[in-house]
Amino acid sequence: MNAFRVFFTVLMCVFLFAIGPLRVAGIPIARQDAAKFGIPLPYYRAFGAVEIAGGIGLLIGLAHRPVGAVTAAILAILGAGAVYVHVRAGEPPVKVGLACLTTAAAMLLAAASFWP
Repeated sequence: MNAFRVFFTVLMCVFLFAIGPLRVAGIPIARQDAAKFGIPLPYYRAFGAVEIAGGIGLLIGLAHRPVGAVTAAILAILGAGAVYVHVRAGEPPVKVGLACLTTAAAMLLAAASFWP
């Protein structure tokens, strides 16, 4: 198993399992973000559920590479949407950069799933 893939998988899972449940729970900052981005709260909560499912899929992907590759590709698409939403909302460059970094990590994971 590739150490690079394991490292980025664990890193992404920590992020996804930290942020996803907060969105699903609808904590005040999540509600504010949903309003700021113009996303209805039920949809914003669904994004959190997708993030949790993505973390589970990435963990499964450590044992079954195709599952990890598909999950990482889906998370990269979700991340690209997050970058768009952050830019559209006029977020500071730091927040846009973090969204870009997360998207790039998901893309790297998808590509790394095909390495021997």
